[in-house]
Amino acid sequence: MEDRERNRAVIAVCAIAFLTLVSSATSPALAVIGDNFPEASPEAIASIATLDTLTSVPFTIVTGLLLGRFVKFRVMTVLGLIISFIGGILPYFAANIGEILVGRAILGIGHGLIVPITNTLTLSLFKGDEVSKQFSRNSMATNCGAILFQLLGGFLGDLNWRLPFVVYVAIVPVLIITIICLPEPKYSVQTGLQKVKKFEIRKIFTGHVFFWAIVHALYMLWFYAYVTQTSGIIINNGYGNSSVSALVLSAFTLIGVFGGYSFHKIQKRIGTRTMTVGFFVNAASFIALSMCNNLASYTVFSLTFGFGYGLLQPAVNYFLGVGLDEDYRAACISVSAIISALGSFGSSYAVKYSKIILHTDWERIPFVVGSVFFLLLGILFIFFKEKNHIKKESI
Repeated sequence: MEDRERNRAVIAVCAIAFLTLVSSATSPALAVIGDNFPEASPEAIASIATLDTLTSVPFTIVTGLLLGRFVKFRVMTVLGLIISFIGGILPYFAANIGEILVGRAILGIGHGLIVPITNTLTLSLFKGDEVSKQFSRNSMATNCGAILFQLLGGFLGDLNWRLPFVVYVAIVPVLIITIICLPEPKYSVQTGLQKVKKFEIRKIFTGHVFFWAIVHALYMLWFYAYVTQTSGIIINNGYGNSSVSALVLSAFTLIGVFGGYSFHKIQKRIGTRTMTVGFFVNAASFIALSMCNNLASYTVFSLTFGFGYGLLQPAVNYFLGVGLDEDYRAACISVSAIISALGSFGSSYAVKYSKIILHTDWERIPFVVGSVFFLLLGILFIFFKEKNHIKKESI
């Protein structure tokens, strides 16, 4: 790509990545929303933060099958952003928890159309060393977006439980950037019938795809335990209100920016053992979070958890994406995103059943259980070896 076209691609892809955690705008306000709907179960309140990941599943499948074959990247992105905007704003007008969840379900539909696009574009528009650099940029953009959404969500939640849903107007400028700047990969939307004839389903459901998808799903299962429990822990223990929760979550994602920035350099040195570093940092952070007894220590260990998160997110996307055939990238990434989404949605149930199985109501038991998962995954990647390569041809 020429420099001008490359810069437009970087801006557009980062803008889309900026919205990856837009659903986190409600996380700092979950406790406030729960107080306004006392009849709702804890699982229903937690689902406000995770339901969109479940409803995204069938539409992620649609995107994977159609993207670059029958539908252009820009068209699919614009459609997904419009639906996300509608679903994001809708709960502002809700009268009960059911109507809020309907809005979150619609948000998931839009999210499902967008999920595979960022990584597919990164692998299609960039080449060689630029691929891991762009994954780092994507991670940084995602975390910067999360900081903004969480801060606004927390502060607005203290004013009124409805106001965090106004944050979804942030989708509008991204929509404009997409229309103006998003380039189309040259292989996009070739003759549909010709592509279908060449399409081999076995090249989608591979061991490589399932391995990285399951790793990501297990991580999301316990990552969202942190996201959904933090607001309640801070408020219930007298550490502060939803604004304080927003500050802690924003500090967590701020360090995630540094983790994302570090990925490219760490990956070049130690390869897939980058995963070990990230999982061990997160395991240690979860153990510490389960034991700290004041806001200062909770914030400090949220920062270390944020670094591990910022390192792991681009790592999973990068190691999944390398070596995928360009004709199957969107479909493979969609399969991975679906499995990961199931992990995200299952988080509230993992929290619930970890308490039931261990016969405790302790709100931090998910951190203890999650640390065990992170530790085991970190050990796995000490011994894991996989030859990775980026195809040299790039659009």
